[in-house]
Amino acid sequence: MIDKESSERNFRRQGIAILADLLLDGARVGLSRFNRQSVATALIYRPDKEMDFCVVDPSGLLRDYKEDVRRVVRCDSVTAVLEEAVAEAPADFLGRPTRLGTILTLPELDSLLHFGIKSDDEFLQIWFAQKPLGVKFDEQSRMWLSLASRLFYQGKNAIPAFDNRASRYWLESCAPQVIEDFVRELYRTKRAGSGPSLWVTDLLNTVASVSITLEENENPDGQIAFVEPEFLGALDFLRFSPSVSIKEHKHVRKLLQAAVSQDYSLVSDSTNILGVSTKAPPGNALVVTFRAGTGNLTLDGKRFAACRHGQFYAASAEEDKSLNQALDSIKLSERAFVEPVYRLINKARKQFHGCSIVVNLDQIDVQHAAIQGHTIESPLDLTDTLNLDLASNLSRVDGALHLDRNGKLLSFGCLLSGNGTAELSRGARYNSGKWYSASHVNSIVIVVSEDGPVTIFHGGVILNTPKSYPQRDRVEVVLPTIDSWLADG
Repeated sequence: MIDKESSERNFRRQGIAILADLLLDGARVGLSRFNRQSVATALIYRPDKEMDFCVVDPSGLLRDYKEDVRRVVRCDSVTAVLEEAVAEAPADFLGRPTRLGTILTLPELDSLLHFGIKSDDEFLQIWFAQKPLGVKFDEQSRMWLSLASRLFYQGKNAIPAFDNRASRYWLESCAPQVIEDFVRELYRTKRAGSGPSLWVTDLLNTVASVSITLEENENPDGQIAFVEPEFLGALDFLRFSPSVSIKEHKHVRKLLQAAVSQDYSLVSDSTNILGVSTKAPPGNALVVTFRAGTGNLTLDGKRFAACRHGQFYAASAEEDKSLNQALDSIKLSERAFVEPVYRLINKARKQFHGCSIVVNLDQIDVQHAAIQGHTIESPLDLTDTLNLDLASNLSRVDGALHLDRNGKLLSFGCLLSGNGTAELSRGARYNSGKWYSASHVNSIVIVVSEDGPVTIFHGGVILNTPKSYPQRDRVEVVLPTIDSWLADG
């Protein structure tokens, strides 16, 4: 007969298992949305010394890393391993004291991000996420995992009263918190420990609200420089009287029209809009530049996030290695077109619009009639910045850009034809690119989706897509222990 204490212990363990599963799914959804690509997640945890390690891996993300996991959290050696791995100071990776415990310093794993923490009550958790392709800062995804660990710690101590679903939904949409933490970390790094004197929360709320506020049916366009109060004296700008609170989002959106030109920017101390300046913002200013409705956030000229339709997203990498890696797989040595294609991709992703690019790999220029579209009589050399800007604008026209292997633009608005079975979950741009590449093996097709992901086709095969992982539809109450999971296959 099961005694009351055992029954309560089993009930609590089941509650923790359900919480782990729901939070893991919240992290998956949130990270996928933030990085604009599918991101699988996994979790290994031990509630207390009396329990074995449990594995929550609904997508099979960790299957290829079993030996690494065995080395780090093998039950018979975990204490010794972790005691050697923990950092000495009880602070998180943002340099802040943490009540959760000690951050673990764990071995790096290819294609995986992780965040681990061991609490004073022996509660240990290690969160894993698939490393997203083409994003600028992996640290932002790690911060997401850190927030998940905080919710898990708080929730497991409050079962059964803890609201699992509310925590899951918050974790899906905590991008503003991640960006706020990241901004504070950027300033700390810049100043050897000192954070910003800006009201970052209010600042980000304003950016999100302005991004969804139309003025005369137009998306926001213009620039705001958020300057720390102590540096305003050194900045020459035209002051407004009275100033305008940044919480008056509609008013801020109207004033943004005064800074549409790239030579102008509104000036704010993160409390009020103080005026407008024709001078370049100081290097310590957090600058938000709205173009075509998308706000790009920069510090020291380095873009670290984007905001569109009220949602924050990870900044895309300036040099996405996936194109070169894809070309390695087809043994192509001539790559003069790579740099122009990189730049076209980055421009499209920054402006949140999709496009397709066809590159002909023949030794000589193809005849312009090879693809139906608008022919350019004198092919444009896209190594020229002005030509590249024009090509970027032409990429907005329905149809694909057509380049030769030397990076010259031959035509635009091209219709890509081919035969195949449509993937109903994907759009017309994706399917037509796949079909065209299947019937034109002398070409590669690069498809940039409006929501961010870049797909590279050759011969109808995707060359650069990260491994996809299936997701289960039900919550697991009984989770495998580390021993059974390691022994399974």
